[in-house]
Amino acid sequence: MALGIKKEYLSLDKKPVLLHTLETFTRTGLFSTIALTYPAGGRQHMEEMISLLTFQGKMLLCEGGRTRQQSVLAGLELLAEHGPAYILIHDGARPWISEPVITSVVECIIEHGSGAPVVPAVNALKTIDDSGMIKEHLSRFSVVGIQTPQGFAFPRILEAHRRASRDGNEYIDDTEIYSRYCGPVYTVPGDPANRKITYPHDITESI
Repeated sequence: MALGIKKEYLSLDKKPVLLHTLETFTRTGLFSTIALTYPAGGRQHMEEMISLLTFQGKMLLCEGGRTRQQSVLAGLELLAEHGPAYILIHDGARPWISEPVITSVVECIIEHGSGAPVVPAVNALKTIDDSGMIKEHLSRFSVVGIQTPQGFAFPRILEAHRRASRDGNEYIDDTEIYSRYCGPVYTVPGDPANRKITYPHDITESI
């Protein structure tokens, strides 16, 4: 983005991106506790933002890490003392998440112990080598794009993240960590509108 501000703090329809994200989760009535991680020195900014949120449950805050993986683990450790049965892990920069997708993921976790939304690939997918030359042509019918929230039985994803933090690898998302240390991750249909803010044109209004 190169805008000098965290994507989650940008203004979208006159409200911070993160506030849009949180409001959708709280409207479902499915959550008793929400944990948020923030960058070093960002606690006051986060507290000011969530003061605008109406939520009857617990709001927990902690400083995140250098990477997404480290930040997720920090949030999981923060929640551990509260003993949740299930957890959904969501990117704050996905403000267009819908209540039906959240509900579908929750139902999938309760039935299978894990769940994540996916969308069909729309582009022709390739693998390339270090020089940029195409090595392999992948089938769009067996490849999907994964979104968040990604949900899991809490004790299993916490232990998986703890183990991943010690194995020296960097993982792209929580389903990869769960797959390595716990087992298969089940999926539900995602929503093409549930995109992640990545480029300036992804957001219509910024501060």
